[in-house]
Amino acid sequence: MKSRLLILLVVAATWLVLGKSPPAFSTSGATPILTIFYNAEEQPGEKSLVAQVLQGQLKKAGIEVALDPVPSTIYNDRLGKGLFESTLSLWFLDYNDAEGFLTDFYSKAAFRLSKYSNPKFDETYLAALFAPTEADKFMKYRAAAAILHEELPWIP
Repeated sequence: MKSRLLILLVVAATWLVLGKSPPAFSTSGATPILTIFYNAEEQPGEKSLVAQVLQGQLKKAGIEVALDPVPSTIYNDRLGKGLFESTLSLWFLDYNDAEGFLTDFYSKAAFRLSKYSNPKFDETYLAALFAPTEADKFMKYRAAAAILHEELPWIP
């Protein structure tokens, strides 16, 4: 099978992921400013460009965005402590398997940007990993992705 390099842009809204309340809207109907923080030292050219494009697209939709580029040490500290409203991350997958895009949602995975936890997703994800055939694996990955689509723990 030919391996493909895929890029996934992720803006993780922590009020959904961590169960926090979203910012309150004012009585004037104005939306709050969404702050997106990102690691300015990791893939700096791509992240800066993607962040600015995302900011412009959201502005056209009526959502003001403040960009918060930070060094790696600060990014990792704030990310680990959940001290952010949303974050931008680029994900490169260099092998042809959906597992690479689903691992972060597995509650027992080592590094979990999403902080998502759902026993039904975990069960379905593991069933895909240990499926006896490629067809069964694909069916289980689709079922796991459907759970994520329903709950939207982050925005692809």
